[in-house]
Amino acid sequence: MVVLNGVGEKIASRTCPKVLLLNGLNDNETRGFSASSFVTAITEALNRTHGKGRNRLQNAPKDYIDTVFMPGQGLARVDGRVLEHQQIFHMTVNSAPIFDPGLLINELARVARPALRER
Repeated sequence: MVVLNGVGEKIASRTCPKVLLLNGLNDNETRGFSASSFVTAITEALNRTHGKGRNRLQNAPKDYIDTVFMPGQGLARVDGRVLEHQQIFHMTVNSAPIFDPGLLINELARVARPALRER
């Protein structure tokens, strides 16, 4: 995963809801990943964990993601305890194997509503 300089910093600095939409279909690079594995991979990429030492960030997963949406019959295992350890407390599991556009819009609106009220 290639992440441009400044992207991790920008995402971490935002106070808006940060939603991760997990894929419901198999991908060769992520076969066997749990929901928390995706969170870890994204956090490491945004922190540039494998980059040059002084260019690395040390942000926590919650600085990049606060809500995870995933298809209920998707291939990623939901490991709630590990997600809670990563300080990801909001998880929405769609009942269909792929995201239903109407349900997804409703869920995104539900997550965004408190942030919109604060404006």
